[in-house]
Amino acid sequence: MRPTARAAVVEQYKEAILLKGDSARGGVLFGKLCASCHALSGQGNSVGPDLNALTDKSAQAMLIAILDPNVAVESKFTYYIVDTKDGRNLTGIITEETSASVRILQANAVSETVRRVDIKEMKSSKLSMMPEGLEMGLSTQDLADLIKYIQSN
Repeated sequence: MRPTARAAVVEQYKEAILLKGDSARGGVLFGKLCASCHALSGQGNSVGPDLNALTDKSAQAMLIAILDPNVAVESKFTYYIVDTKDGRNLTGIITEETSASVRILQANAVSETVRRVDIKEMKSSKLSMMPEGLEMGLSTQDLADLIKYIQSN
């Protein structure tokens, strides 16, 4: 894995993997920060990867995935920007494409189908839908709690 611009942020929060996390506090953080796009143990929305499949990942791998979401993005989770002819701007992942339409899955599992004739412009961001900067306002302990919650479910 090559170093990214976010590597310094990961380094700044690396102590989180050494701290004892509190799963209950992590669950509250998950509900506030992650559930709009991720599902875990019946909570949240299946927009991004289902985190039930990631409970066996190392704390280090999770820290990187949380703080540097663009370091490894599966193409099916790359988000698109769709500008419509009526002035709307939609961002989300493309879940279905036909010759006539495109289905866009947005945060909070809002899905919308747009006819191709109504699209002014559609472009790939080449980035994860998960935003960078999730750590803003979080302590190292908060990240330890969030990781513990994900690993324990």
